[in-house]
Amino acid sequence: GKIVGCGNHEDQIPEDSSRFEVRDLNQRWIFPGFYDSHIHASVHGKMLIDKWNLRLPRTVKELKSRLKVMIENDLTTGWIEGFGWDHELMDRIPTKEDLDEVIPDRPVFLNRICLHIIVANSKALKVANITNDIKDPDNGHLDRYPEGHPLANQLTGVLREDGGVQLITKIIPQRASDLKKKDILAGLHDCLKNGITSLHSIEQSHWQEYVELAKENLLPISCYISPWFTDMDTDNFPKFSGESYPNLHCDCVKVFLDGALGVSTAAISQPYVSLVNGKENYGVVLQDRAKLEKILRKINDRGFRPEMHVIGDRAVEIALDCLEKVGVDPKKRPIFVHCQILRRDLIDRMRKCGVVPTIQPTFVTTDSGWIRQKLPPSLFDCIYPWKTLLQNGIVCGGSSDGPVENINPLHGIYDAIFRTDQTTGEPFIPSECLTFKEAVNLYTTYSAYVDNAENFKGKIESGFQADFVVLDVPLADDGLPMHLPKHPEILKEVQISEVWVAGKCLLK
Repeated sequence: GKIVGCGNHEDQIPEDSSRFEVRDLNQRWIFPGFYDSHIHASVHGKMLIDKWNLRLPRTVKELKSRLKVMIENDLTTGWIEGFGWDHELMDRIPTKEDLDEVIPDRPVFLNRICLHIIVANSKALKVANITNDIKDPDNGHLDRYPEGHPLANQLTGVLREDGGVQLITKIIPQRASDLKKKDILAGLHDCLKNGITSLHSIEQSHWQEYVELAKENLLPISCYISPWFTDMDTDNFPKFSGESYPNLHCDCVKVFLDGALGVSTAAISQPYVSLVNGKENYGVVLQDRAKLEKILRKINDRGFRPEMHVIGDRAVEIALDCLEKVGVDPKKRPIFVHCQILRRDLIDRMRKCGVVPTIQPTFVTTDSGWIRQKLPPSLFDCIYPWKTLLQNGIVCGGSSDGPVENINPLHGIYDAIFRTDQTTGEPFIPSECLTFKEAVNLYTTYSAYVDNAENFKGKIESGFQADFVVLDVPLADDGLPMHLPKHPEILKEVQISEVWVAGKCLLK
């Protein structure tokens, strides 16, 4: 269903209104349906179903206590996968010995919140045939205990980046197709509850499951899928760019270029403050220039557009160099995901290349407590420059990177406006705070722009798809809902009351 008209009450209600259902929303706020431009819907759903969520612990001791309770209530057998620990909020990084104390007899690995490193127990390492004499894989690193430690040079169980993580994940039995579908639907329905009516989801080996659900009209919201590049030569990949079904579309391919800030593997131009094995650390580049050019040519030749994970400024620079060399048409709107450390000299090149960044405002508050301790002062002005991007004419899509951050767009909008520093409570780089309108646009019309959908999604206007949310806003002294643009500080108190997708109320 589409919106056929917008205006005030008197203008829009026809004299003969018998064909219409007239709803009085009692002056509640209506926003366009929210659009998350970078999320992992099936992973989010899997975490909801499996319930191995480890976000709360603040010490390794607390982590082990949580694991003990979880394993006592777990009725499954075989591999255990957990998610959400963050050593920046804990006393240290957990090790295999910590996991062995609680779960010695089943293979288990726990994803850090960034999904770039895992910690595995001894059983998992044994099943994967990972021994102390193994060498670091390409595009990965295995942590070892330092000299002077009782277990010096032995593996700690921490595996970093694609090369390290896949030593474990590649041997895990593939999740059955019916379980993948359950993961997808759990993730999408949770998005719907949070007012998300469209999303851009990064998926590995899930395309066929999405197609089957779409053909059965089971996808509740619009899904723009970006499969991993490693899926391109498999059966679980679109037959052509633009392959579409009801509520399903794909024209992107995801490529990872660097690591993550939380584990100091994002590729930056100046060295991190801390050394690694006594050497300066500039992060990791997962694809060298020659390999990235080859990847981009393959994506481009098959009609798709590239979507590149680039957190550090060095990764952004390499990505731009390769885009320019391959000659990717700027009209394709290549996507740069994250862009958390971004030098000003790169911004003009991004605009000329037609790059559309998808950013995560909540990362600012999450990372604010430690990021300045990791980066050299010369890069401080380059941290999360969202306002600068918009001022330079670059449209940015707002997103959660869920399950990495809270998927509620109202929280993302709040964080884009206030950028609260966890340490001081003040705005983190105040000059980069967005206005209310800019922040809302991130999660509506700007995210629609990411997927070339800005002419029919993201606005409440005649001719646009009838996707909108009704909000329950705290009342002012006069008994009426508070004025949100004037009081953005209440955004996290706002509740989603109704969600309409294509003219149908799917949540009330």
